[in-house]
Amino acid sequence: MDIQRLKAPNIKDVKHLCRLLHCSKKLLNELCNYPERYYRQFPLRVGDKIRPIKQPIGKLDDVLRKVKRRVIDKINLPSYLHGGVKEHSPITNAVPHVCKSAVLNFDIADFFPSVKPRQAYEIFYKHCRFPADVSRILAWLVTFEGQLPQGSPTSTAVANLVILPLAHRLHRLAEKHGCDYSQFVDDGTISGRAYIENLRPLIDRIIQQEGFRASPKPHKRKTMYQYDEQVVTGIKVNKRIDVPSPKFEEVKEDLQKLDMKIKSGIVPTDNEVASVKGKVQFVATLNPKKAHRLRSRLSKILKRAS
Repeated sequence: MDIQRLKAPNIKDVKHLCRLLHCSKKLLNELCNYPERYYRQFPLRVGDKIRPIKQPIGKLDDVLRKVKRRVIDKINLPSYLHGGVKEHSPITNAVPHVCKSAVLNFDIADFFPSVKPRQAYEIFYKHCRFPADVSRILAWLVTFEGQLPQGSPTSTAVANLVILPLAHRLHRLAEKHGCDYSQFVDDGTISGRAYIENLRPLIDRIIQQEGFRASPKPHKRKTMYQYDEQVVTGIKVNKRIDVPSPKFEEVKEDLQKLDMKIKSGIVPTDNEVASVKGKVQFVATLNPKKAHRLRSRLSKILKRAS
């Protein structure tokens, strides 16, 4: 795919944009000039991390959802982008890397905060060929305080656009070496021949040249070989799509804890039961046979609680 000119909606001017979004130019100016009035900010704990959430509210949220549905989602993306793309998922992202001699993972550090309004503008103007004033308004709408806000309905979709120049170069690099490449938002993977770890310095350099920084964290920059457990976006890919061993053991431990709790006379909460059921369902999407055993055990445990 030539990213120099993406297949995108033909937006002629700001009036045309207003018609697409069903809003007035006055409202767009207000949202762009006073965005702080339309954000709710709060910390969110995800695992052992605290993420600063900046969630659009009111009129801005409504406009951004229309921007995503009527503008950004209409832009044609290459098949190697999977994050937040319709009919794509962590599973489709992992599929190209099944049964490979080596799987190289990398991650872009602080990706959402590192995306600047200028980068969004350049994608809209240079690659989507929107008029300058339309591109400027869109860039202002989808960014907040100089970055992509985590919590906005457009952020993942815009991230896919901004990462395109980098993704295009990495895709070409993978093709040159007979490898496969996929990108899930800020998580990238190249798989193929056993020597691909030697490409990591070049990958890091390409990431830097495109205005980003490769994460230095060891668990974010693994190269896994056939004798390792190869995991891509939380999915085991050694011989087939499967559940990673640590995740499977975690679900078994949760079942054991639930069983012990019930045996001790404590009634589990609905949230606790729902959490275990959700984890069993995740296993089922990757390995139905393993999930069948887990479901049978869960059913027996819950019968004792009734």
